[in-house]
Amino acid sequence: MSKREKRFVVLYVVMLFVFFISRWINLDSYSHYDGKISHMASTSVPDFNNRYGSGINSYPYIEYYKDNDTINVTHKGWSSVFLSENENVTVLIDSSDESDVMLLTLFNYWLPVYSIVLFLFIAFIGYGGVVTFDQNDYVESQREKQEQ
Repeated sequence: MSKREKRFVVLYVVMLFVFFISRWINLDSYSHYDGKISHMASTSVPDFNNRYGSGINSYPYIEYYKDNDTINVTHKGWSSVFLSENENVTVLIDSSDESDVMLLTLFNYWLPVYSIVLFLFIAFIGYGGVVTFDQNDYVESQREKQEQ
């Protein structure tokens, strides 16, 4: 592993560490409530090109208690990965914006899909750039050796 590759890996790990630390610190701005997934709803997702057929998008309906009231909430943007009916979850409500409701789960709070895509993009582009620079330096050093 070259010096550039080692630096890239260290910077990438530091970036991930800072991301998760910022998510952990940001938890203080949310109120926490115990909730339960009352049921999973599904909507069909049509394929307009008719190449792959249609799919199904599932999302949870959450029931939680706040000030002796039962509140039901859902959001079609929530990931249903690893969630099932009657599962207990922690509901996060932003203290400054009551409409900002999140689930404290791996793919809904800690590592949302957009973050995964961004991290993979940075990893592939960054590592590809490092390898390209290393190859260019190697080719240049070989040319210099041949000229001598």
